[in-house]
Amino acid sequence: MLVKATNQATHASQLPDVDATLGSRKQQVLKDQDKSLQNSYSASFRASWELDLWQKLASTRAASEADLQAAKFDLGAAKQSIIGQVLLRYLDIQQGQELVYWSKQNLASQQRRVDITAQRLDSGLTSSQDYRLALNSLHSIQAALSQQRLNLNLAKQRFNLLLGKYPSTPIENSKEEIGIPKLIEVISPKQVLQQRHDLVAAEYRLLSAHYRSKEADKGYLPDINIGANIRANREELSQLFDWKYWLATLTADLVQPIFNNGTIDADIKLKQARQDLALAQYQQTLLTAWQEIEQALYAERIQRQRFVALDKAFRQIHAAEKRTIENYQNGLASSFELLNLQTRRINAKVNLIRSRFAILSNRVNLILALGEPFPIARHSSETL
Repeated sequence: MLVKATNQATHASQLPDVDATLGSRKQQVLKDQDKSLQNSYSASFRASWELDLWQKLASTRAASEADLQAAKFDLGAAKQSIIGQVLLRYLDIQQGQELVYWSKQNLASQQRRVDITAQRLDSGLTSSQDYRLALNSLHSIQAALSQQRLNLNLAKQRFNLLLGKYPSTPIENSKEEIGIPKLIEVISPKQVLQQRHDLVAAEYRLLSAHYRSKEADKGYLPDINIGANIRANREELSQLFDWKYWLATLTADLVQPIFNNGTIDADIKLKQARQDLALAQYQQTLLTAWQEIEQALYAERIQRQRFVALDKAFRQIHAAEKRTIENYQNGLASSFELLNLQTRRINAKVNLIRSRFAILSNRVNLILALGEPFPIARHSSETL
């Protein structure tokens, strides 16, 4: 808002100034040794305009326009960042919901195993140690479920606070699983430079500093002001409405700086230093942008490899657990073997879920790094 107002003021300063004055005066006059009161009325219209022969004002206007554009892109960058934070918090909720769901499934499965172990204990087919191990696994799953419910509740609170809502505002659980997005094969540097808001904003700031430096370089050139004035000063108010009593004046002023105690030189050095600083900041913003892009691309490639390995590991441990359950029910496996495989299968599933959401979170960061608009469908949970 401040930058917009400054830009409007800059544009307004380059237009002609037009003023109108209407005055009335009553004064004492001495006539034939007698004092008397005399009324007089005056009116005038004055117009003045600085001729921008050296394009100093044009440079000021261009710098102000660049500042306004930079502010607009700063706002766009802030909006993009907020959307990214909202999506990351939403992914935290989805991950928490999946972990809670699978913990509930594990808890139900373990409760059945405890019941089977209790029956085998009553039949003398197993020892009390097996039963205690089964109960230990059951309680461990219950503890993990409680922790995951707590994490889910915290994720929902953070999401609500980010949206400006009360922390305990209900959030409807989504039953759709968010799949892994397609791999981005091609990156266009030109498109990144055009789309990433902070890069465009830094470019406009550099442009603004350049125009202000050009403006300062012309500080020793004279200012040319053109003025026009039309006025009337009469004793009768009605005469002010008669144009034959009005007098006109046209002026042209040339103002050449001669001695200013080094003010102009200091201003030139200051504007040049600001231009150099804007250039360095643009270069740093550009390097940071490419670092973020390369980091996100590398992280996605590594995370996808990790996800594939974890998926294979889960399939193997899940198949091994099924076989061990059958052997345990037939008395061919011990409870310790079953507990070990069950723990490894639960950890493998948790790691697999977290690996998938790590890929999704990294994709949000990659979209932010590329400056791409987020492909969000309203009231839906489509794949990023």
